[in-house]
Amino acid sequence: MNVRLQNAKLNRDYFIHNVLEEIERNEIVEDAKKCKKKVHFHFDNAPSHNYAAVIEYFTHSLMSMVPHPPYSQDLSPCDFGLFGTIYVEFKNCSFETEDELIKAVINFCESKSSDFWEKIFLSWIDRLKECINAGGEYFE
Repeated sequence: MNVRLQNAKLNRDYFIHNVLEEIERNEIVEDAKKCKKKVHFHFDNAPSHNYAAVIEYFTHSLMSMVPHPPYSQDLSPCDFGLFGTIYVEFKNCSFETEDELIKAVINFCESKSSDFWEKIFLSWIDRLKECINAGGEYFE
């Protein structure tokens, strides 16, 4: 799990070098490259995801970025499937250091069953279908 350093800015350079390049080194992506298959990633419309340099990065990669419709924050699996669960889990917790928090989040993620992650993924697919049916417009 990559965690942004406390004083680091999440800009295009950080996103390319600390997120995208790390993803490219992932075993699943490496296996896909060997088979010359594209790996598709979904990111929301945060500015760091949409800079020209980021889009250019994908043109030279076997990875591709799935477009995210504007004003569709409910399509992000972290927003609808993860952050609320983490909030409930850590609601009454306090952490002395950033490292303690990071370890707790890593432990939380590692403790979840494959069913937990599959449910989020399947819900994401359902939400994408709803968005397609709404013509990419905002929906509830």
